[in-house]
Amino acid sequence: MNWDAIGAVAELLAAVGFIVSLIYLAKQISMTNENVVQNTTALFNQGEHASLNGVVAINLSIVESRSVAELMLQAYSDHDSLDAVDRFRFGRLLFTQFESHQTFFLQNSRNSGGKDQWATWEYYARAFDDLLKVPCVAKWWVASRSNFDSGFIAYIDNKLPAQ
Repeated sequence: MNWDAIGAVAELLAAVGFIVSLIYLAKQISMTNENVVQNTTALFNQGEHASLNGVVAINLSIVESRSVAELMLQAYSDHDSLDAVDRFRFGRLLFTQFESHQTFFLQNSRNSGGKDQWATWEYYARAFDDLLKVPCVAKWWVASRSNFDSGFIAYIDNKLPAQ
């Protein structure tokens, strides 16, 4: 065998090796992308569950604690009669509700999650609209809105009843 033939075989083997390497890298990139998608979906699901847990915790506290239920009813009907401690407690309840709703809103605005999540979002959004109709809640929102995401602020501001 002459040197030209050996050189040609070596170049052919190098080309085959290069193509095999490219195929391997393409498969690795594809697998990495799949893992990223799966991990992102899992994180969004965890966020949704955390939001739902916040809502459930508030609802359970209202159901299980007469004093919390009384606080909510008193705040809704005569917010000005609350003392400083009850105003603070009521504000924390509202903050938790708005924070949970913001998580749903951000996930929805990023188009993450599946159909089931958006069915939950639509249900929760309708229920939240009723909360925004309570005058003391709207007043609390105006005073506390700077604690939230700018997109969420615009979303809530557009939903508030005309003053």
